[in-house]
Order: sequence, then structure tokens, then C-alpha cells
Amino acid sequence: MVRYTRCYSSQRAENQMFVAMANQVGRVGETIFVGGSVIVDPYGRIIAEAGCGEEIISLSIDLSLVQERGKNTIKITSCTN
Repeated sequence: MVRYTRCYSSQRAENQMFVAMANQVGRVGETIFVGGSVIVDPYGRIIAEAGCGEEIISLSIDLSLVQERGKNTIKITSCTN
């Protein structure tokens, strides 16, 4: 689950947007899926999280957070060596 957490955290940081990560539950062959789907806001806060069972998560999001987050970041426009 730690790898999964890093994945959605890096996606959110890289894109500065809401991220929804879905994970299935149950077993396929010898592979076990543990669920834990999440929705993360542009600041990296988990705003909805599923448990280990089959579940649907949904919520309304405030899109103004995307603009707000974008205004508070450093943008690199060129790079010189």
C-alpha cells in the first residue's frame, strides 16, 4: 500500500490537480487486491477513501482549489547549464 500511496501523491504533486486512484478488491489467481481507492485534492489531502471491501466512493469537488494551488507554485520556464 505504501507504493500505491506514493503513486497518487506524486501524481497530485506533478499535476497540481485532483487525483482519483482506483484499486480493485479480491483475488485473481494468486494475486490479492486490497482496495483502498482514494480521491486526493491538489494539496495532497485525502478527501475520500474506500476500505478493503467492495465500495463506491464519490463526492463533489471544489475546482477553485486547482486554480488556487497553481497560483502558489514555482514555475520553471527555462533551464541553463
